[in-house]
Amino acid sequence: MKIDDVVVAGCVLAATLFCTACTNSPKPEAAKTEAPAKLTGDAVKESELTTITLTPEAEDRLGIRVEEAQGGSIAQTRKFAGEITRPVGSNIVVSSPIAGTLQSISTQAPSPGSFVKRGQPLFLITPFIPLTRDMALSRDLVATAEGEVAQARVRLENAQQRKARADRMVADQVGTARAQEEAQQEITLATSALRAAENRVKQSQGETLEGTTNVPVLACQDGVLRQIFVSPGQTVSAGLQLFEIEDIRTVWIRVPVYAGEVQTLVSSGSVSVQAINGTGKTWPAQPVDAPPSADSTSSTVHLYYQLPNEDLRFKPGEKLMVTIRAGSTQNWIQVPWSAIVFDTIGGSWVFESLGERRYARRRVDLDHSDSGKAYLRAGISAGTKVVAEGAAELWGFEFGVRK
Repeated sequence: MKIDDVVVAGCVLAATLFCTACTNSPKPEAAKTEAPAKLTGDAVKESELTTITLTPEAEDRLGIRVEEAQGGSIAQTRKFAGEITRPVGSNIVVSSPIAGTLQSISTQAPSPGSFVKRGQPLFLITPFIPLTRDMALSRDLVATAEGEVAQARVRLENAQQRKARADRMVADQVGTARAQEEAQQEITLATSALRAAENRVKQSQGETLEGTTNVPVLACQDGVLRQIFVSPGQTVSAGLQLFEIEDIRTVWIRVPVYAGEVQTLVSSGSVSVQAINGTGKTWPAQPVDAPPSADSTSSTVHLYYQLPNEDLRFKPGEKLMVTIRAGSTQNWIQVPWSAIVFDTIGGSWVFESLGERRYARRRVDLDHSDSGKAYLRAGISAGTKVVAEGAAELWGFEFGVRK
């Protein structure tokens, strides 16, 4: 074999071995990706939060007191904004019984807003002086005055009959005190008109009047002077309106309710009334029959309730918060309000007593509070022992504040 053939054979053998080596070489491994975050240790559930264990001395020092959560049901309620209004028929306008000159009782005339008592004289009216007997129309004046006396007597008799009938109806518990008061007011006005008519007859006959010729104008009911239409020294005619008295010792509350929601409320029962911010003292109010009314703009109908106002605490037009009971009931878990603690985002919690001076924090779903009690929808069950006093101290202890 020639040398050239040996060289060629060696090159072919070397190329074959190189290709075989490349074919059998291992493939490079793919790069592994690392997770962006990972947990270390076991995950803690909310139901397995830190348990606080106190020593007997610490428990006494913190003043821990435990109560059992109470279960039960309570009627659901809804809150509405109501407005104080004047009761229908609470105001009476007093008119002049005769023509004459108006005079004040004292140096200071009554002013709107002042409180007056029934039967209190507010003004005096001096009747006009009639013509004397020897004047041309004296006979007609006498006849006219006598006719006025007869009319006044009939008016007084009718008023007395109305009063007697109203008294009988009240005694039989089928009448109202309002009708009784109105009948008495009519008697007072009729008596004043009769006295004035009799004085005019005496004047027209040339006789001397008995006593003063001034006719007092009396307040016909207890109440507040809402308006005064005249002033002392003014000449008034018979039937002219003098003043208006408003009795607001009982006020009404008008509550607008969405028309589609009225049927879900117990509107015939008593309601609870509070200040518009929903805090402070509460007052009970009773439903009252009132002329039906509604507002088509807001699609609401009006419910009316009456509220005692002897001290004139409530003013017409004032807004109040009215709580009305709904027709359904709701199951609640009740705990003392002092057992509730709140976190920084408004979540509500209680501390459950696990026994042996051990306490664990539990999240609860707070619905509302009333009279020092908190009503829960979920979170714990009835019979669970919760910390009623000292919950805030346990909260501070858990989050680093020591006592």
